[in-house]
Amino acid sequence: MSGDTTNSSETAYEKRQSNLQSNFQGTAKVALRHLQFTESGQNPELHLDPKNIARLVQVFSIEGCHRLDPANHVPALISENVLSRCLQKNSLSKANLLLQKRTPPDLKLDDDIVLSCLHGRHRIAAAQEVLLPIEKWWTVDLYSDSLDLGAQDDIREEYSNARNFCDGDIFRYLRYGQIRQDDCEERRWLARLTECKRKDLKQLQRRAELKSVNDALDKLLPFVGLWPALRIGTNDIDAKLVKEQMYKNNLFSKISDAVTRSQILQNLLETSSLIPSLSTFFEDTKWLEPVAKIIRKLLPTNCKRSNRLAMFQSYAGLNYRTGMIRIKEPGGWRTESGEEAYYMDCAYRQLCMFAWRHFPELIGVAPRKDKGTAKPQVQQINSHSWRRLGVLAKDLGFDSSEITSFANSNPDLLMAHTFLFQARPPEFYKQMKEHWRNPVNQICGILARIKELEDYSHGGDTKG
Repeated sequence: MSGDTTNSSETAYEKRQSNLQSNFQGTAKVALRHLQFTESGQNPELHLDPKNIARLVQVFSIEGCHRLDPANHVPALISENVLSRCLQKNSLSKANLLLQKRTPPDLKLDDDIVLSCLHGRHRIAAAQEVLLPIEKWWTVDLYSDSLDLGAQDDIREEYSNARNFCDGDIFRYLRYGQIRQDDCEERRWLARLTECKRKDLKQLQRRAELKSVNDALDKLLPFVGLWPALRIGTNDIDAKLVKEQMYKNNLFSKISDAVTRSQILQNLLETSSLIPSLSTFFEDTKWLEPVAKIIRKLLPTNCKRSNRLAMFQSYAGLNYRTGMIRIKEPGGWRTESGEEAYYMDCAYRQLCMFAWRHFPELIGVAPRKDKGTAKPQVQQINSHSWRRLGVLAKDLGFDSSEITSFANSNPDLLMAHTFLFQARPPEFYKQMKEHWRNPVNQICGILARIKELEDYSHGGDTKG
């Protein structure tokens, strides 16, 4: 009985394929304005996805539309009468459309003619945004409108099941393109990543200290099955993955006792530390980036060293006492025993901790959004925080012209001038700067009489 069912299914499929072939009219270049997408309950493209369109716009902008690639053709229905008139108008024959040429002929249609497309609405919407007016055409595979509904559904299903490449596949093909020095291939695969992931990948490949990681990844390129596990960017499914691997007996496979395995799983899920992976590595780089930018501003603009080495180079040891380490705490400093090398390392860490606590007001970067909360707003740069950072760096023994500039800055003076310019903008009021000295000094005097909290009076609230 099952054999009859199988044969019946194969026969139905063969009939649809035969119907497809007999109704195929050829391929042509058609202006985008003639392409429309009829709504169908079975069409996976019923609703346009703005994110998908934005992704395709980015891809098309970087690597081009590849409209002549057969994989990118859009299938459309056309009546015999319309096709006949169009061929006559363009001095073409059906044979011209059926020729398997790299560049199909142009098929110019009357203004009132529209072709019903079976899929491709996202790429056409993206093309409308990217292409110049004189370039707004697409390669269309033409089918007679007598094509049966089953065959039409086959075409739609084929498109909806088209492969979505995972990060690992993209990285693998990208590396092959780089190894072959094929710039076009490299750009083609790079364009499939989001801007954030492209940035993460660039950091991974360009940092000399990560060469061993890149070499190890290159050795794994021949093993296709490994790459779906690679994720570039954030990974928040570790717990789900651990459970899945435990249930499939892929983890601790030699332990068969159900109670013991359940206890091991519970212990794994309660582990507070991160499971190291490339995904967590990339996530850490996002976390470190604001701090790195802040510390960089304490160094000369032409500095080529890493932040850590450059700050160690600028360490002058001005406040170090032999065998004693000074650690900033609320209300003052505390000391403990330690060598100067350890002190220098602790001092650098304290600067980083200050930068982490205050990065929104130091470089105008909003914290990342927590799930279920409103998106944080970008704060204005706070010159007082920069002065405190400069003072803290001085107190910890670091010295550079940039650090001195921040430590000796007068935020009150800057804020007073800013206030007057904003309250009386020069495009609307006469600027008499000679009359500003007294008001500026008065504002600064008022601010000076408001005493700073003890915790902040010597650089910041940073603890060791």
